[in-house]
Amino acid sequence: MISTAFLVVLVILALLTPFFVNNAEACRRRHKPRHPHHPPLGKFIHIVFTCTQTGKPIVGLKVEIVETGHSAKTNEKGEVVFGSGYPPGTYTYTFEWWDGPHSETVTIDCSKQHWYYYEELPNLEVHKWFFIKLQGELVPYEGLEVTLNPGYGTKTTNADGYVEWILDYPFGSYTLEWSWNGENFSEPVVFEPGQGVWERENTLEPKSGGGE
Repeated sequence: MISTAFLVVLVILALLTPFFVNNAEACRRRHKPRHPHHPPLGKFIHIVFTCTQTGKPIVGLKVEIVETGHSAKTNEKGEVVFGSGYPPGTYTYTFEWWDGPHSETVTIDCSKQHWYYYEELPNLEVHKWFFIKLQGELVPYEGLEVTLNPGYGTKTTNADGYVEWILDYPFGSYTLEWSWNGENFSEPVVFEPGQGVWERENTLEPKSGGGE
């Protein structure tokens, strides 16, 4: 009788052991410490600057966030990036251009991490016409080679006697150069404050020995 009861107890323990083991494992999983949640990443403000006329990136332009005092210059892609660590809110970015100071206000929130803004800015332009006086009339001179220094190379006047250049930022001091009638000529290109287009006309003297 005692042996039979002992055997019954062993059978019951064998049946219940997996249940207790599984419950213990489940409990261990429930109470396993979780990795702490990291705070959400701050927001990035991306601003991309391109030239209105050519679509080329504007490189080296200094941009500042007013509220934080952070400033940076645009890279070779015309891009400047501020963040992370910027909480949602309203920010103002500023920069200087040939036509004066620019200021734009932007608002960022939790809906996304990267906020992109695009600025198309008109670069400075140089326009030049050449004419020659023939039989008392001014006629456009086609085929004159004109160089814009430094760094912009030589262009040839078209049928309207015209050449033009779009300047790249950062802007500097420039000189137009050409040769005519055996002489070399030059003309400084000077932009007044707020002036975006420089344009001039020149009348060429008739060539030595007659003709044009």
